[in-house]
Amino acid sequence: MKITSTQIEYEKDLLEVARLFYPKYSLQEEEVTIIHSHEQKDENNFLHTFTICDSNGTYTHNKQENKQQNPPLTTRKLLQTGLYEALTKHTKQTMPWGCLVGIRPVKAMLDLKNLELSSLGAINYFKNVYYVSEQKCNLVQQVIEMQGHQTKNEKLINLYIHIPFCVSRCSYCSFMSSQIGTNRQLIASYVNALVDEIKHTKQFLQKNSYIVKNIYVGGGTPTAFEVSELEPVLQELAPYNVKEFTVEAGRVDTITKEKLDLFKKYNVTRISINPQSFNESVLKKANRNHTVKQFLEVYKMALPYNFTVNMDLIVGLEGETQKSFEMGLNTLLELAPDNITIHTLSLKRASVINQTKTNIAKLSVAQKMLDYACKKLNEAGYVPYYMYRQKNMLENLENIGFCKDKKVCQFNVDSIDEYASILACGAGGASKRIYFTNNKKEQVFNVKGVEEYISRIEEMKKRKDELFS
Repeated sequence: MKITSTQIEYEKDLLEVARLFYPKYSLQEEEVTIIHSHEQKDENNFLHTFTICDSNGTYTHNKQENKQQNPPLTTRKLLQTGLYEALTKHTKQTMPWGCLVGIRPVKAMLDLKNLELSSLGAINYFKNVYYVSEQKCNLVQQVIEMQGHQTKNEKLINLYIHIPFCVSRCSYCSFMSSQIGTNRQLIASYVNALVDEIKHTKQFLQKNSYIVKNIYVGGGTPTAFEVSELEPVLQELAPYNVKEFTVEAGRVDTITKEKLDLFKKYNVTRISINPQSFNESVLKKANRNHTVKQFLEVYKMALPYNFTVNMDLIVGLEGETQKSFEMGLNTLLELAPDNITIHTLSLKRASVINQTKTNIAKLSVAQKMLDYACKKLNEAGYVPYYMYRQKNMLENLENIGFCKDKKVCQFNVDSIDEYASILACGAGGASKRIYFTNNKKEQVFNVKGVEEYISRIEEMKKRKDELFS
């Protein structure tokens, strides 16, 4: 796909919208050309022209820009809406999220309300300016209502700990992780470096009067570690005594009673046990090395510990049918975990499923699966409490976290909608400082490679000291 613009700095933004209509995994370079030009009419008015050339012919669309429009549209967003209008007319397609390409629709709605638009005004803006469907507008509003008032304090911070090891790599995953079987010689050194970083972080936060709200240990698969490898990490985190302390235990084939005992010992409050699918042929294609029976046995084993439990299902996995997805969701509802997260498959660049060019696009039932999930979850008393989007998601959909009895994962809410800063320890950890007074944010990243992280641990500590000083 070739895109040219007289405002070169916005070509990537136009490409994001174009990919909604011409998904890159089914497109040849020369098949589509999009040309944008602009002309200044007077001090406050511009005319933008979009020309689209593809196998269906050529189409031209004009978009007026008024710099005095209230509420104002940024140039970036105006160009994206203009191209979206052109593409919908040319292709006769609409997208559920309209021209929105960002990962945080809830935050986008809240930002409109901060411009003194009423709730109805913000929803109408979503519909009439961004072209978001009524169904998705209602979803955003549900999430906002569930979240309610959120405390924003620059001294409140969430702590994220990254364990970049897995027993095997799922076909859909692009996270930086190392297979534990071939990298076990690195674990002791990694744990030592990680504990060192956590200790340093604790001293720094105390010295600078930060308060840790929530802790989240993710990966990778933290439970890929043995008890003796996990314990030094959890032991260092336990004194924080936070209300919410999550450990991802997503891979059923890594969970043991001894690890659950360890979680209880160190005050873990929430875990993830993720089936992803209840179709065993789908699990096999996804390189998930467990059976449905094993999953059910592990969940039964975890129940007496009274952890808040999250379970994930993925919409659109290779081989999943509408019938098998519905059966899986109904099984999940019978188990009645506190949190259920419905993920839409995202064809991430580094994932095996994308690199091998598996023909996922033919599924084209992702929207139907997601609609069924939302309907059944609402009927069962689950409410959406956070949601986000990613690039290259099937049918331009979203991921939604549901809870019952108001048992939200506050770390997820804070992270996605930016209600609190995050300090991240471990290889690949992304730390973000949010300044609420001027709506500014800054980020620093730990290096991704495990060996490089170990050798550069002093530099990693210094990066965060500088960010949060």
